[in-house]
Amino acid sequence: MTSQESDPLAAKRPTLAAQDDSRPCVLLVDDQPQNLQLLVQALGGEHRILAAPNGQRALELVDAGPSPDLVLLDVVMPGMDGYEVCRRLKAGPGCDIPVIFVTVADSVEDKLRGFALGAADYITKPFDLEEVRARVRTHLELARLRRSLQDLLAERTARLQASEERVRVLSQRDALTGLPNRLLFAELLGHALAQAEHGRGSLALLDVDLDRFATVNDSLGHSVGDRVLVEVAERLRHSLPDVDAIARVGGDQFSLLIERPDGGNGIDLAAQRILDALAQPFELGGPPIYVRASIGIALYPDDGRSVEALQASADAALHRAKAQGGGMLRFCSPDLTQRARRRLLLEAELRRALQRQELNLHYQPQVDLASGALVGLEALLRWQHPAQGPIAPVEFIALAEESGLIVPLGEWVLQQACAQLRGWLDEGLEVPRIAVNVSAVQLGRAPLLHATREALAASRLSPGQLELELTESSVMLERELAQQVLAQLRELGVCLSVDDFGTGYSSLGYLQQLDVQKLKIDMSFVREMLQRPGHASIVRAVIAMGHGLGLEVVAEGIETEAQAHFLAEQHCDAIQGYWVGRPMPATVAADYLRRFRPEKLAGIPAE
Repeated sequence: MTSQESDPLAAKRPTLAAQDDSRPCVLLVDDQPQNLQLLVQALGGEHRILAAPNGQRALELVDAGPSPDLVLLDVVMPGMDGYEVCRRLKAGPGCDIPVIFVTVADSVEDKLRGFALGAADYITKPFDLEEVRARVRTHLELARLRRSLQDLLAERTARLQASEERVRVLSQRDALTGLPNRLLFAELLGHALAQAEHGRGSLALLDVDLDRFATVNDSLGHSVGDRVLVEVAERLRHSLPDVDAIARVGGDQFSLLIERPDGGNGIDLAAQRILDALAQPFELGGPPIYVRASIGIALYPDDGRSVEALQASADAALHRAKAQGGGMLRFCSPDLTQRARRRLLLEAELRRALQRQELNLHYQPQVDLASGALVGLEALLRWQHPAQGPIAPVEFIALAEESGLIVPLGEWVLQQACAQLRGWLDEGLEVPRIAVNVSAVQLGRAPLLHATREALAASRLSPGQLELELTESSVMLERELAQQVLAQLRELGVCLSVDDFGTGYSSLGYLQQLDVQKLKIDMSFVREMLQRPGHASIVRAVIAMGHGLGLEVVAEGIETEAQAHFLAEQHCDAIQGYWVGRPMPATVAADYLRRFRPEKLAGIPAE
């Protein structure tokens, strides 16, 4: 049966969607056509009419929308009676539509049942058309008034919420600097602690207090003091642009929140950058103003697991810094303070070492495993401290990366290695290639392509004579940027290799996108591959995978002939390690090159 066959008035009336007048819409629901006809004649002039011959059709019309303004609903109908229709309307999108029951029943029990379901009124049959018109007008007006009141209430509620919010973007912000105040910072810290606890991360809370700031206010006035505080806020933002939150929590005290997934490494260097920035003179139109600062540092979870505990630890560390004269940083843990002192001293000395030429390069050979021919030398940075002696690369390289010093340091290594290769070639020594390590910081922040071009041009080397080694973790850290920079280097003609392979999480597809030429198996697998079957399986898999991708595979950390023999059986391309040759200063490496014969792969004495 079609909808028009089920609705005797459907062919005579336009649909609600087709009407564009503003008259209220009334839905008539009755299984008797003559009743529908009477109601249409009584209401049609003042109202838009929808008619349904049964409850199911009525619900369909309401669901299809737009909703009618009023429903006149017959109680006794086949299939679904009016009570069930009303119940479903009130449980769905038509819950606000007033419903007037139309029925021959006049018992109190029936009416109470209807009212309990949400009915607004009753009209009894046979109809008094004037009564119908009057009741319909009354309930439509009541519905209009109710909607107006609801709209007014919603508007005023929204205004109130916006006003409360504004009183709150004001009660939680410092009026002078615009930074979060103590209240908001406590909320931010609490949220960060909850995330750190859930993800087992770590974070640092830094309390920064200006030393003897009262002197500025007393001697120059509070207006100048306020300008200094505004400038302090700007310097904090500039010193740590990636910091998670900065707040002014007191007159001359600021707090910073730094989330550190690596367990807190680098916090000391970040704090020192703040101290250095605030130690610079404040130029405000008059004589320069000098203000120092003290910093107390607390780490989650070691120094506290709650907002209150962590703030108390940072405050205690701050008091110790100020009690010792100010202008310094202190951790809550004395051991960390001692470590920070050493690291900061080491960073300063590393900067001087670069200027004083205390740094030098050692070179370790790489040989072809099948022929024994030399395939290249890897340049390795060494630091001979004038007082402490040799500093382990594992100690100062990480420090250089955290402080950003790795950028000029890496450029120096690149220039020196290329210049040394040119010197050997000019002496007639055969060195196919020089390999230089590149850090993730260089790849992500430094003009690596420009530095490479300059080093090649200055040393008159062809790009193919230079190999850049990048760790697997570094190319995975900034995948899009790494892919872009490495593509430019490959276009230049430089050889690219992925170092420490097997310790990261790179995929085969990503290795193909990087378009590298070599994989270097990490020495942690090579050293124990004869003792641990799992490591041997990893080595076999990396060699097979590399060859499957058309890459040359190099194993580093070779210390015994047995290791070299195992790798030869697996068809590894080249090896590097003490068995081939230890890292050597340039002069010793030159002698090694002069004496080198492909058939003789014995190592030379330790450096």
